[in-house]
Amino acid sequence: MTMPFHGRTFAFTQPDGSKIQLRGWGDQHYAVFETLDGYTVTRNPTTGYYEVARLSADGSTLQPAAGVRGRRDLAEARV
Repeated sequence: MTMPFHGRTFAFTQPDGSKIQLRGWGDQHYAVFETLDGYTVTRNPTTGYYEVARLSADGSTLQPAAGVRGRRDLAEARV
């Protein structure tokens, strides 16, 4: 049985031990998460960090936007 959620806030722990609050939509099989200020995020499979996402070149998937991890990085990247 699926457990859907819509706009629920979750706390995740980054690899460095810092906490991040993300809002999610989906269920335990597939979900989309974003920062509380609306930036879509994805988990970087190489580093394990939740990072701001960008659309892949072919438009089929979300992938980490290089170097953009936190609020300060978001401002600097002008995402």
